[in-house]
Amino acid sequence: MGKCNKLFQFYPQEWVIYYLYKKNEMLKVDQLSKEQQTVLVEFGKELKRLRKNRKKSYPDMAEILGLSKNTYYLMEAGSLNFQFSTYLQVLNYFSISEIELLKNIENL
Repeated sequence: MGKCNKLFQFYPQEWVIYYLYKKNEMLKVDQLSKEQQTVLVEFGKELKRLRKNRKKSYPDMAEILGLSKNTYYLMEAGSLNFQFSTYLQVLNYFSISEIELLKNIENL
């Protein structure tokens, strides 16, 4: 069983909307449970894998997504909860569905 399997059973498709956000406001990392923090770390690992497959540097990705280099770096490190619009930009840039992303994270 993957690290995030328990989370995905409860939040299969809209996991970021329901799990990392509360009343449409981004939660700070210190407000997240350990399980939620695990989701961020696993997302960061997958983000890094996708970026490397595209042969992009993290400063390149920061620019593509309109983020500072530090913000993007913290996303990959799983140390920053990001805006939902950024999540959608990531899915769009990599032409990946939320389901594909979840399956990839589950297989890490």
